[in-house]
Amino acid sequence: DVCSSDLGQMAKLRMKKIGNLKDEVMLLDEEVLKLGKSMEKADAFFTEDAHYFAVYEKYYYRADNYVTLSIHLYKQEDTIWIEAISAGGGGGILKISWGSEQDFLADFERLLRKQGYHE
Repeated sequence: DVCSSDLGQMAKLRMKKIGNLKDEVMLLDEEVLKLGKSMEKADAFFTEDAHYFAVYEKYYYRADNYVTLSIHLYKQEDTIWIEAISAGGGGGILKISWGSEQDFLADFERLLRKQGYHE
């Protein structure tokens, strides 16, 4: 799904798989940081009730803007759910994002599918 606002664009997804939450967090964190040379983890934490939140940031040279990827992982019974939102403000005078948020989320979705996640 893609959403727009005056502040920029957002794209989101929701996927699942069977597994161990802490193992998935460690693996995904390592793999997400490989999605680009300009990738950084801005923040991450576990809540007391075993939800994991992380925010990553990537700079897109072609659009001259930063795009964030916010992820939320949690477990319900044996299923690990992941929800992700990619958002970015446009760069330049016209504030055009050139689809950076969709590209970032598409890269993340490909990574998830390689790890066995599905809708």
